[in-house]
Amino acid sequence: MSKHFLIIIIFLILFVIFINAFSASYASHNISNLAYVLAIGIDKGEKAKMKISAQFTKNSTSSNSESSSSSGNIVLVTGEADSIFSGLNLLNSYIGKELNLAHCSVVIFSEEFAKERNFNRNL
Repeated sequence: MSKHFLIIIIFLILFVIFINAFSASYASHNISNLAYVLAIGIDKGEKAKMKISAQFTKNSTSSNSESSSSSGNIVLVTGEADSIFSGLNLLNSYIGKELNLAHCSVVIFSEEFAKERNFNRNL
């Protein structure tokens, strides 16, 4: 009887752990918590090494909203950082949503930034 009771207790504990672990990850990837980046621009920064700009669309959940091609739905956010990853993390915290780069089709480097970093040395 005690062995059967112990197996049931272990099963219930594992069940509660799995429920808590997977419910938090599901909520964080909700479409209303994501910002789909369309383009990224990288320029020479004034205070840090680089200035990173991300262009994304506003998520509209209402059914009678305007089309996503209108300019009113485009948002541009800019921040300065020492690396691309820290810049994206800064923009993440600024907009309060998780930046999703799945739809990013353009990454633009300014001419000044490219010359300073000597991008053409491998061409």
